[in-house]
Amino acid sequence: MDIKNWFVPTMSFVLFLYFMLFIFVYIIKIGSADIKFYDDSGVQKNKPVDDAGKFLQDISKNFK
Repeated sequence: MDIKNWFVPTMSFVLFLYFMLFIFVYIIKIGSADIKFYDDSGVQKNKPVDDAGKFLQDISKNFK
């Protein structure tokens, strides 16, 4: 079995993972861990009028 058949792809994948980890840590260091992906300041939040709307709003609060 030729060493290039498994060594080169394995090392390439390891270097790729290391590079992606470096980018991930660098992005968190530059910004912060709580970066918003969109600006929701212009969105009006209407109060729900029925029980289903209150239930869905409560669920959405838990996922923010």
